[in-house]
Order: sequence, then C-alpha cells, then structure tokens
Amino acid sequence: MDLKKIRENSLSSIKDLGLDISKSLPILDQVNNPRNKQQIINRTLVLYVIVAHSYGFHSSKALKWLEAECLMDELTLKEMDYLTRGIGDSNTFQLQVESLWALIWIISITSSLDYSTLCPNNFIKYFPDLKTQEKSFKFKKLAQLREIETIIKQADIAYCLQWSLENAAIHYKNKTNIIPRYMVQNRRKALDWVLWNEPWDEISLDT
Repeated sequence: MDLKKIRENSLSSIKDLGLDISKSLPILDQVNNPRNKQQIINRTLVLYVIVAHSYGFHSSKALKWLEAECLMDELTLKEMDYLTRGIGDSNTFQLQVESLWALIWIISITSSLDYSTLCPNNFIKYFPDLKTQEKSFKFKKLAQLREIETIIKQADIAYCLQWSLENAAIHYKNKTNIIPRYMVQNRRKALDWVLWNEPWDEISLDT
C-alpha cells in the first residue's frame, strides 16, 4: 500500500474544491490492527441508538433495545451517562449522525461517502426500527466490511480536508461554508476509530 500515493490523490481532490492544501501534513500511520466487522457493527448499532435518543427517542426504550441486543457493554462511559442520567450535550450527539453515516459506508450498507453533501435525512431506513423494537438480524446480514485500503483512502481525505477547512476558517472566512467542518470531523472520527483502535471517546482529531 503506497500511503504517499494515497496522499497525492487526497490533496488533488481537495484542491479541486478550491481549498488550500498542505503538503507538509504527516502521512498517516501504518494500520496494523484494524477493528473487525463485528466490532464495527456493534459500534454502529450503539451509536444509532445514541443519535436516536439525542433526537428524542425515549431512553427507557433505547436501553430496552440495547439490552435485548446484548449491546449494553458496548456503550462508552459518556454514552451510558447520557442514556441513563441525561448527562451530556444532545447537540454533540446529534452531530455524530455523520459518524454513523461513515460507519455504514465502512460496512457497505451505503455506497457513497460524498463530502459534497451531508448524510440524507432518510438514512434511518437502513437501520432496525427502534419504535417496534425490531431485531438487528437483517442489518447484520447486509453488512460487509470494505477493504482496509479503501477505508484508509477515505481517512486520508478526511484528515487533509479537515486541515483545509480549518485553514479556510482562519484565513478565508468566505470559504467556510463550502463543506461543514463538523461533517468532516465526525466522519473522520469513525474512520480513524476503525483503523487505529483508539477508544471511541478518545479519538484525537488534531491536524
């Protein structure tokens, strides 16, 4: 896998958007121990419930579904506090809908991870119906993990694009609305979590 070539392609695609690029950004670290499909599915389903709760789905029903799916142990401490004690910023969890979109791209449930558009409003159709406590069997059956190199390419684009957007926010305020920074940051969080095995709440999004 040629990480330098991947970087060249990332910078070229970002330059086409009219954004400045940085050729001095470090090349991504080697990926030695990526998450497996089951880990990614579990994280996706848990985050789906958290995002649903942030938009008003009742915590008792959310917890009931997680318990039925044997996913309670997959909650992070922050997610557990949010579901059980109401501690946490709902807006922050709502923005993680973009992390969720990246995760279902990683397991091939959606075909595109296009940075020119936010995740669609109807993306809930890909998931089990929480209101009826639908089981996750069909969702799991559809999941197919993409090739690691394909995921790395997207992670590299997200990394470089985040730098370009942060640079634009500082130097070119008229370009800050080209792509929402929160979209890129949250998608990058999901991609990095899959590749480098850091705990979900400890992913560094520095550039």
